[in-house]
Amino acid sequence: MAEWTGEERVEILDGSERLSHHLMSKALQECPTSGILWAKAIELEPKQGQNAKSVDALKKCENDAHVIIAVAKLFWRDGKNAKARKWFNRAVTLNPRLGDAWGAYLAFELENGTSHEQREVIRKCVDAEPNQGLDWNKIVKKVANWRAKWAVKLKRFVEEVYPQEFNAKPLNREVELLLQGEDPYAAMATAQEEAAAEKDELDVKDEAVTNCEPHLLPSLSS
Repeated sequence: MAEWTGEERVEILDGSERLSHHLMSKALQECPTSGILWAKAIELEPKQGQNAKSVDALKKCENDAHVIIAVAKLFWRDGKNAKARKWFNRAVTLNPRLGDAWGAYLAFELENGTSHEQREVIRKCVDAEPNQGLDWNKIVKKVANWRAKWAVKLKRFVEEVYPQEFNAKPLNREVELLLQGEDPYAAMATAQEEAAAEKDELDVKDEAVTNCEPHLLPSLSS
């Protein structure tokens, strides 16, 4: 029988829910140090057993980015944001080419992080040019995404895999521009210019209201 890779086994597990636990047990016996299989095992485990399963996974492959991401997601789920951020960062440091890790990391920061933390994830992901990951490659290898910039690929990944987190709150303007593929310096300058213009407009309106200038009041209500 031909040997299967961890990714091939995970594909089969995704399509065989009824037998998933049996298949996972068999797969881990044959590939006991496969991080991608251990990460899937954590996901398949009932919620009350996931923490224990993650301990088993870390004993077998403590420096595998797939496992580290799975653990980070558990901290995220439990609202332990500082720990989640630390483990997400560890994952992308261990394997900066793993797109699934960058996508999960950005989804976490979009829901819980500051605009600075979101910008840092985007910037580092663009520098890493990720080309690995089951979910990542399914999305970025679509014809429509072939020529997309790395930040745009990241955005499309998060939109598809983590839609709830992507839409959790309005994007900071600079973050929005970065995810459209803008150069970081251009995005910062554009966001600052737009903010300044908006502030100037508000100042004019406030001054008009304060001074009660009749010729300005009709435009304020439009």
